This record gives sequence, structure tokens and C-alpha cells, in this order.
Amino acid sequence: MELVSILQRLWRRRLFTGAAVAITLVIAIALARGSSPSAGLATSSIVVQTPQSQVVDENATGAENLPARVALLANYMATNTMKDRIAAAAGVPADQLAIIDNELSTPLVPTPLPSRLAGYTPAGGPYTLVVADDDPQLPFVQLQASAPDEPSAARIVEAAERALAAVVAPPGANRKVTPEVSLTSPPTVSEVSSHHSVVKAVLIPLLTLAICCMAIVMIPFGHRPRRGSAGPRTT
Repeated sequence: MELVSILQRLWRRRLFTGAAVAITLVIAIALARGSSPSAGLATSSIVVQTPQSQVVDENATGAENLPARVALLANYMATNTMKDRIAAAAGVPADQLAIIDNELSTPLVPTPLPSRLAGYTPAGGPYTLVVADDDPQLPFVQLQASAPDEPSAARIVEAAERALAAVVAPPGANRKVTPEVSLTSPPTVSEVSSHHSVVKAVLIPLLTLAICCMAIVMIPFGHRPRRGSAGPRTT
């Protein structure tokens, strides 16, 4: 059937077409309200330096074992003690914060059980902090935090840096021999929207409207006799 004929039939049956459009709008509004909200994402890195800064002096005291110490600190950040400290400093509930050590969550040997455990995300709630020590030769800890909003994600990253600094250099420590902990740059924040929710909110209403229009065009309706038409005469 040609497009013009389809449009003409939809216009002749415009009451049904209008009802189909109204149903589509109701479905679209319901999906938009029930879609998953966007989330905030914040990323940064923590650098651990010797008091003399190995960036300036590569032969600084303690620089040779600093990457190994950084790896241990990255693992320590996933403990419950650090989680409580980070949650308190960031102002988020500790039972809703999950800290994932990327190194410990990746199995060395891809056997069935470690592989299943690697795909498991700890139940923590809407707040997540991923800790990664990507290069064992460099004293950097990568941080990536997700939260319901961007400011909360940035606070989690900053709280992680302060909590780790308090462990490495507690109050009263000798600054001449104690490593220094700091963020390489302010947290980079971005908004992450749910792609599947957007697609669902668009495709389902369009599919509903298409099905309704097909039904309106294809289903035959009873035709009333035209006015002035003569019926059978009787003698």
C-alpha cells in the first residue's frame, strides 16, 4: 500500500489515530520518569613521593622500593578500615560505598571460580571507588569513583587521597623520612547517563505507535451506507 493511501486512511480514522498518539505519549512519559538517573564519575591519580622527591632526584633515599610500597597501599585501600575512613571524609554512608581493588579482582589464572569472582561487584550501593596500580614500576595509584552526582564522586576521590595520606604520614611523623601523598591533579568529573534507558524510552513508544497505526490501517471497519443511496424497491 502506498504511503499516500496509508496517510489518507489514517486521516479518515483520525479518532483512532489520535488515541494511538495519546497512548504513545503516556508510555513515553512513564518510561522517561522510570528511567535510571545519570551518575557522576570522577577520576584522578595519587602519587607517593619520597621526601626529597624522586622526580627531582632519581637516587633519592627510598625511591628503589617505593613502587612496591605503593602496590601494598593500593591493596590496603580496599580494606574495611579504609572504607570507613573514606566514607566518613566524603560524607557518604559506609554501607553504601564499595571499594574495588582492580589488581585483586583480576585472577592471575583464568580458572572458572576466579573468573566468576572477577565479574562480581561487591554490594555497596550507589557509591563505588575503583583502585588500580596499573604500572608496578611507577608510584601511582589510579582512582575512579562513581556516585549519584558529580560532586559526590569528586569528594570520594579527594577523601581517598586524604585517608591514604593519613596512613602514610600520620600526625607527628618525621617529614624528613616520611613519603608524601598527593593527587596529581584535581578530580576530572563527568556525567554518565544510562544508554539503555534512553534507547528504551525512545524505541518502545515508536514501536507502539507503529503497531497501532498498522492496526488502524489494516483492520477493516464497517462502512455506513452513503446518504441518498436508494435501497431495493418493492412493488
